[in-house]
Amino acid sequence: MDKAMPAEKHDVVSVGETMLYFLGEEYGLLRYNRRFEKFVGGTESNTLISLAKLGFKTGWVSRLGEDEFGINIRNFVRGHGVDVSRVGLDPISPTGVFFVEKNPNDENRSFYYRAGSAATRLNFAELDLDYITRFRMLHLTGITAVLSESCRDLVARLVPAAKEAGMIVSFDPNLRMRLAGIDRFRELILPLIPLVDVFLPTQKELELLMNTGDLDSAIDKAIRLGSRRLVIKKGEAGALSVRGGSRVAEPAFPLKKVVSSMAAGDAFNAGYAAALLMNWEEDETLRLANFMGAMAASAWGPNEGIPDREQIFAHFSGGKGLER
Repeated sequence: MDKAMPAEKHDVVSVGETMLYFLGEEYGLLRYNRRFEKFVGGTESNTLISLAKLGFKTGWVSRLGEDEFGINIRNFVRGHGVDVSRVGLDPISPTGVFFVEKNPNDENRSFYYRAGSAATRLNFAELDLDYITRFRMLHLTGITAVLSESCRDLVARLVPAAKEAGMIVSFDPNLRMRLAGIDRFRELILPLIPLVDVFLPTQKELELLMNTGDLDSAIDKAIRLGSRRLVIKKGEAGALSVRGGSRVAEPAFPLKKVVSSMAAGDAFNAGYAAALLMNWEEDETLRLANFMGAMAASAWGPNEGIPDREQIFAHFSGGKGLER
């Protein structure tokens, strides 16, 4: 593994699991599918790949099995411009996988096979903090925190360590109810809200975490918990940013056809982080985030709908719907 550290400050680093996933080619229950298409998918690496396509220097910290799937994932992420020098290959534990059941109403179901995977053995003691703190921004998600006790401890200790180093910290709760119940997610995530700089839930996630079915009530509760900057993904209704007493709303980017919204939130996070690091105004920051989410939703696969930087900004500046 190449342990050379970047000489200058890089942009965004993330820690978390990426798996291979197999998408059923036929619509309907997974039990009836006979053929599957293979993709590389993980919320953290999805976000980093989108940022790399936007021209940012990114790094991924993780653990994969020393198996064909692990090597496939490492090479794929590296091939999209993300530094993988801190991705370890575990000779004992396997790479995780999951299967996706396709629904014509974009209500896909995921079935995870990640218990005991290499990434569940990630731990704070083995992190290269000198490497991580060479980046300006740390992006984490709630998925990592629920993978194992060592991962829970990693997230709980890494957030304050990053803040002490002067990093911007963004956090997407990314609730996956097949991994843990809402009480467990609340236990892990709510104490982090006052520590992170940007909290990035969907409206549904925020309402679940705050135990209310009303968005305004959920926002008020998050602010009382100490939220610094609350960025709420509202799907077809766009996005809302709440910071102090200020609220900024932006409509969704027009898309003629949603193919799959599965990784739209990850691309949204990338767009928001990119604009934040470029010091854009909040309305433009939300606009880029919505645009990136729309691009991800325009194709099957978490990264396949997002082109390179020149095309991204050409589309974004034109302000037209994506015709794909």
